[in-house]
Amino acid sequence: MQNVVKALVRSGTLPPRPIFMPLIFAASAKIGGMTPQQFYSNPTKIANGLRQLQGPLRCDALVCYADQTLVAEALGATVGWEAGTPQIVAPPAEIVPAEIAGRGRVPIMLEVVRRLRVVLQDRVALAVAVPGSLATARYLSTASTAAEGPSPADYLAVAGGATLQAARLACEAGADLILLIEAELAAADNPVRPQWLAILETICNVTRFHEALPVLLAIHAAIGAWPEVAAQGALPCPQAQDMVPAAGTLPDGPYGIALPPSLTPLPASDRSLLKQHNPNCALVTTAGDLPYEIEPKEVRRLLATLRQIVTDW
Repeated sequence: MQNVVKALVRSGTLPPRPIFMPLIFAASAKIGGMTPQQFYSNPTKIANGLRQLQGPLRCDALVCYADQTLVAEALGATVGWEAGTPQIVAPPAEIVPAEIAGRGRVPIMLEVVRRLRVVLQDRVALAVAVPGSLATARYLSTASTAAEGPSPADYLAVAGGATLQAARLACEAGADLILLIEAELAAADNPVRPQWLAILETICNVTRFHEALPVLLAIHAAIGAWPEVAAQGALPCPQAQDMVPAAGTLPDGPYGIALPPSLTPLPASDRSLLKQHNPNCALVTTAGDLPYEIEPKEVRRLLATLRQIVTDW
């Protein structure tokens, strides 16, 4: 499967069927009987847990780490675990560029990728899911309106630099896919949009230099935004429900589809439309990480439903 991803990166060659890459990181903690804090902070438990799940779940690409707070924490934000999965409870005291290789839980993410690369070799593609630069910039910002404080462009510059580092470090550790997750994309009238697009292009260039695939998933995004995302070098990955009523508005090249990470399967009518209108689909994932609260027995049932969509493509 690693070779399939590399062919997609090098020449845009579509795989025989979409790459199946569900986000099961938080659910893996629940299946292992651990709290998120215990799981997210222990590379041995993460690597062992994901390796054991790979057999029965049969993912084409295994997400080695998925955490929307990862980069902000590495930049000095305070993380709290009271809600279960990590949440940013306070921004950094000072917004400055920083080397993040040894900070926060970035070393844990890298160690998991290295271990699973040795164990799984090239049979399964490896991925990391990190926050996009817009998401991290929001975590870094404060409610302060002081004129002398950092501007949105300042926050985005720091977040973009750190996101680039995270992507590069993950590629060097052995990741084949870098999944950037944004809550929403910068609107056309947002002053930082050109800056964000430039940052995205740089991240994609560095990721592709390492023969890894950059993927951009946005939880809320207008379908018309995706061709511009593809132009920066990212594999666009809109949500399925946003694609169905707007067939024909996606880029001409490969793209992914994010299916709802819930126990309510995509209706058969929508699956049929997806199959009919999306011949360039190269990857199927979930629109976010499966929730920690999901019961282990439901994980297998849900992924079997999603995998069937891929199998029937």
